Amino acid sequence: IMDLPPEVLVEIFNLIDNKDLPNVRLTCKKLCEAANRPFGFANFTERAHVVSPYSINALVDITEHPIFGSYVK
Repeated sequence: IMDLPPEVLVEIFNLIDNKDLPNVRLTCKKLCEAANRPFGFANFTERAHVVSPYSINALVDITEHPIFGSYVK
């Protein structure tokens, strides 16, 4: 799997269960980077937040994240 190009890895990670993506990202840097897009879509495109200072600050932190901020809608 390590010899596959990043584009193929992304397609593979698009097919695995979203609950497994965090574990994929923990394995190594190459797999983490390849799993960023599927992970971002799975975890940040739809979020529910309570209107509280803590929750709003968490949302702001996510939107300012250099990788995952662009996935927040």
